[in-house]
Amino acid sequence: MSTTPWYRDGRLHFGAGIENTFVPQERPGERAIDEYALTEHYDRWSEDLDLAVSVDAEFLRWGIPWHVVSPERGTWDWSWTDRVLDGFAERGIRPIVDLLHYGTPTWIEGEFAHPDYASFVAEYAVRAAERYRDLATDYTPVNEPMLHALFSGEYAYWPPYRRGQAGLVEISTAIARGFVETQRAVAEVLGERATFVHVDASMRYAGDVDAPEHRRTAPPTRRSRGSPRTPCSPT
Repeated sequence: MSTTPWYRDGRLHFGAGIENTFVPQERPGERAIDEYALTEHYDRWSEDLDLAVSVDAEFLRWGIPWHVVSPERGTWDWSWTDRVLDGFAERGIRPIVDLLHYGTPTWIEGEFAHPDYASFVAEYAVRAAERYRDLATDYTPVNEPMLHALFSGEYAYWPPYRRGQAGLVEISTAIARGFVETQRAVAEVLGERATFVHVDASMRYAGDVDAPEHRRTAPPTRRSRGSPRTPCSPT
């Protein structure tokens, strides 16, 4: 039996994914987001897996709804995820399991800003990895952590609705700590079998030296001392 990881076997692997954004908190004018509810995946999961098989997908990015499996602190209900992950195994599809896809359960007051957030998410990760150790070895600890931090920490789009640079630093730090503890937790359970698939969004910034807001700074920068290929700050 080969010991080469599937992602290093030299083959091109085709996969798919099921959108699984979960932000279960609400506030005036904003409803909760549960993509599985919106797409009827809770009811049609078997059909969705069959569709993945029909296009020859070898793997499927798919997330555990943390707010569903842990509706209250200390309460765990894996009944739905048990059925779905058994369905993955029956069809021979490799699950790449998203553990955190934007939202926390509603019982975590302050969400990522809660002082015990990292321990909460680590406990959840341990329980998931232990329960599905024979069904799943590939995990995404945090989906798009930078975008996550921006939306929750700088733009105030999502809980805990922090704003500005201070908010970004606070939430980035909290998410990073949870990220580390989550990956450690899964690795401790699965050992060398654990595989981590990291996913993040990126941004491209293109400067326009002729834009009105840059006209005062761009010319002095061009004339400043130093190499013309390495502009200096205007004095």
